[in-house]
Amino acid sequence: MKRPSWKRLVLISLAVLVTTVACGFGVYGLFSDRINKNIHDAIVEYIQSRVKSGAESLSSGKLSIELGDINYTFFSGSLDVHRVRVGYHDSTEARGRNVSVDIPLISVSGLYPWDILNGGGLSLGTIMIDHPTIAHQAWGQAIDSLDLDAHDTSSMQLPRMPDVDSLMRQIFVDLVPSYVQPLTIGGIRVSDVDFKNSDDNPAALYRGRIHDLSLRVGAITVDASKPGVRPIESVEVSVASWLREYTDKRSIHTRGLHVLVSDKDSSLVVDSIDLRLPLEYTYSATAIRFSYRTRELSIGTFALGPSQKDDDYFAAQKFNSDRFRVKGGAVLLREIDFKALQARTALHVQTIDVGTLELDILSNKRLRSNPKAAPQKMLNQLAQSLPFQLAVDSLVVKGTSIHYGERWSHSATPATLSWKGVSATATGLRNITDQGAPFTITARGRFQDQATMEATFVIPLTSPTYVLDARGSLGRTDVTSLNTFLPIAENVRIRSGIASSASFDYKVRGRACTGKVSPHFTNLYIDLVNKESKKTGGIFNVFVSFVANWLAIKNDNDGEDYKDGVIKYTLPADAAFMQTIWFPVRSGLTKAAGM
Repeated sequence: MKRPSWKRLVLISLAVLVTTVACGFGVYGLFSDRINKNIHDAIVEYIQSRVKSGAESLSSGKLSIELGDINYTFFSGSLDVHRVRVGYHDSTEARGRNVSVDIPLISVSGLYPWDILNGGGLSLGTIMIDHPTIAHQAWGQAIDSLDLDAHDTSSMQLPRMPDVDSLMRQIFVDLVPSYVQPLTIGGIRVSDVDFKNSDDNPAALYRGRIHDLSLRVGAITVDASKPGVRPIESVEVSVASWLREYTDKRSIHTRGLHVLVSDKDSSLVVDSIDLRLPLEYTYSATAIRFSYRTRELSIGTFALGPSQKDDDYFAAQKFNSDRFRVKGGAVLLREIDFKALQARTALHVQTIDVGTLELDILSNKRLRSNPKAAPQKMLNQLAQSLPFQLAVDSLVVKGTSIHYGERWSHSATPATLSWKGVSATATGLRNITDQGAPFTITARGRFQDQATMEATFVIPLTSPTYVLDARGSLGRTDVTSLNTFLPIAENVRIRSGIASSASFDYKVRGRACTGKVSPHFTNLYIDLVNKESKKTGGIFNVFVSFVANWLAIKNDNDGEDYKDGVIKYTLPADAAFMQTIWFPVRSGLTKAAGM
């Protein structure tokens, strides 16, 4: 029998293959519209039924989803869902809330029916959502948890830093229905989200708005059977503006917020943030940069102080009070213990470097002290009142200026003292009871733009009572520079006087101050000023000044006639921290001068 030629077999096979393909294309050409329509209808029906029924069952009827036109292309695996509306309604007898989400278009790539038909999970490409709007409205009586939150926001608390992996697993793994697991998504892109929060209850905690929010989510893998797999590769969130307004007139406005969470690093960037408090104080900061990988936090500039002018601020006060303004820049925190910070149990930082710092304190003396007010808290009390452990190894400030003032009656100009070009180092900033060295501040700068002053202050922050040990020195000074302060605060003007050197050494225990001031000065003469005009002159003041310079004032405190100015002083009940530093020195100086 003759064997068939292999060439003939190949030709026959090719002919059969070509015929089959041609028949397939012919059949598809005749029935392609029907095939595509059947696949399209099956996908649409599956999405409509699954989404609606799944939403209702998982939320116990509180969540509803409406889908507009659904376009699905089989060959490209692309799905477009138009006019998506999500509603959430939850109410109790006391309180309720509505959440509405409107999405013009959701685009999905890489969606093929085989995963759904085989029941082996779902795999998608990229999900695109553009210009969604979200509105949250609440009504009824505020629940207790809001009251607790309001209390938390008014006290010194560490920021809430949730466990990102745990949070992602809760959101994506626990909430994704099991019938679409394992779920794989190439990425999610959400752009230009606008979120508005409101509450009809006048006692509500806050209302706010988020404008221009964008979300970028990397590859997603959701599989409850693999608890060790991180569900999200990366998350990136950007917000142009985020405003929260509280009913007690507080507000927080954040601009340019950018958050990145990935395997390589977790970072936070904020262009600016402003926090207004009920007493018209404002906290603000710019150029905030935070990195989990480097364990560093940097701040470009920061400021604290009333938003009002001084006259308006003090006009609203019924009693004497102090006004603080603080500005600074180029702040860097290194080696932050983020595990303790995440647990909200401790703030541990190895070093804090501050490039510039401006401290402006103005104390009002025109009114009377509040008889019912508690004494101002000292540093040890403030440190011990923190609901977390504080530990900073070192704090270095390179360029500091301090401006201290007192407002007195009959004077539009405050009595002022100033320090410029101050470099300061603080160590042992801890509220933990241990064997470490106490909180110590060393500083060096120019006093009244006259002479170099050096000082060291030791303040044990764990002491039950306020303890301060202070010592320092001052170089050659023309004491007439004190006329920015004495005429207004003490009704005395220095006519002449030179201090060749001075030093101080004193202790504060509670409100009792003991120690000495050692000023070496010559040719000291004073003039009394009118208590109302704060000017020299008048027969009586001239006569008293003459007698004082002749009999009371020690014109020269040097050589054999030198004597220390003994400090034996009791601080006023309303004395603040800066006054515990200045008042004892002032007491010793006046005694040394015989005033």
